[in-house]
Parts: sequence; structure tokens; C-alpha cells
Amino acid sequence: MFKSRVAAPTQVGSRRAQNVSPELANAIRQMCETSPEVAGCYLLDMQMPGAREMNFVVGLVLDDETLQLEVVANRFLGMLQQDFPALADKTFVMPSSQPLFQRYAGFEFYVRTEGSPVVPPVDLNTPVENPNLVAVLNEFEANRSEQSQQELFRQLDSAIYLVPFFPDEMQTKPSLKLGQVTIEKDSIIKIPACADHDGKDYLPLFTDCAAIQAWIDKPVSTLVMPASEAWSFILSKPHYAGAFVNPAGSRLQLSKDLIQYLQSI
Repeated sequence: MFKSRVAAPTQVGSRRAQNVSPELANAIRQMCETSPEVAGCYLLDMQMPGAREMNFVVGLVLDDETLQLEVVANRFLGMLQQDFPALADKTFVMPSSQPLFQRYAGFEFYVRTEGSPVVPPVDLNTPVENPNLVAVLNEFEANRSEQSQQELFRQLDSAIYLVPFFPDEMQTKPSLKLGQVTIEKDSIIKIPACADHDGKDYLPLFTDCAAIQAWIDKPVSTLVMPASEAWSFILSKPHYAGAFVNPAGSRLQLSKDLIQYLQSI
């Protein structure tokens, strides 16, 4: 399991990142371009006090650091863990508001330009349905074979999930972007949890709106999470023991160990 590293060390040596391969540069640039929250990005080498080797630092310029840092940092670290595992354990992801980045103003690796297209991770104009995953869940219940299990894992890892929440204590204000709102600081987003027989909390993940309505009869709003973000979110929250997919239907239980495996394939 990896964690977002966002604390700023004190009394460190730093420089603009050296020896960034074309493959790494392209991967980070693509993450920036496809993350609508990212307005800019710094790449640095950092040496901790008393250490001989350098750490790699990704400094993120975010539209709303308080709300977005954890999710975006885990997104970047997930990409590094998958594509550059040797580098991931030596990487810090930090907000650019840390004093470390002040001397590098004007030397950003990436800057979002006005008018450039921002591509969200999913098409928010298309209803979330996951028919392939629903079919595989039904098949797996009827026939639990090695082949059906591998297909289930593949569909779980490529799905887009819905997570319900109660918005009654969430305060929003209009965003500068058409059709969007900004969640104000100190808002409370209440996500209902499932529990197993031992009373441990699990995050409920749903394949579609009908599955949510089968589980809860109160009005809710929904978060849209691609599988990679759902895995990172669950693994970053100590109080979650895992997830249940469609708890009122197939009620597929995913432990944190299984989620770590899904994240690695």
C-alpha cells in the first residue's frame, strides 16, 4: 500500500529534477492534462537531512488544495506505482503552497493554459451503468470457476462506480466553469457505510442508480469514481476494511488485500 506524502520536510536541499526520462515526463504530463483539478506541476529532486540519495518530488498547483490534494496525489502515486514502481517509493507529492517551491516560480514542468481542453476521467454526460460487470457478477454467482473469477477481476478493475452521499451539510458556490460548483471549505460530505458480520465498515460501490435505489430509500447525491480512484480512496482510509459492490444485490465483498491486488494488475 502506498500513501500520499504531503508533509513538507524542513531544511532540505532541492533542485529542479534531473534525469527525468521521456517516458516519465510523458506520463506525468498526461496525468496533468487529464486531471481537471491540476493547474500546474513542479518536478524537483529533494535531499533529506543526513541522506545521501535524492527523492523525487511532484509539486501540484490545484484549483482547491484543501479538497483536491488527497485524491489527486493518490492518482499520481497510483500511476507511478503501476508504471514506475522503483520510483514510487522515493516520491513525495506535495502542494505547491509549501515554501519549498517558492524559489522555482516560473520553472513549472506543466502549466494549464486558458482555453486548453480539460478532459475529465469519465464522461459525466453518460449515465453510469456497467452492464458488463453486472453480467459477470451474475455469472460468477452461478459459476465460481477460475476463469469466471479472472473475468470478474478484469471487469471490477475497469468499471466506473457510483458512491452515494448525503449533501445536506455540504455547502457549494458557483464555479467559474459552466455546469460545475465548488464545494466550500469545512463542508461535510456524509457517505453511508456497509458493515460486515464483525461490524467493520466497508465503502458501498454501485454499478448503477437502480442498485443504489435497491439499497437505500432516501434521496442521495452520487460521486462518480473510476475503479483506480475507488481503490486509492478505500486504501487511504484506515476505517474502511474494504468495499461491497451492490450491497443490496450481489453484495460482493472486496477486502483491502484484494483491492491492493486489483490495483496491481
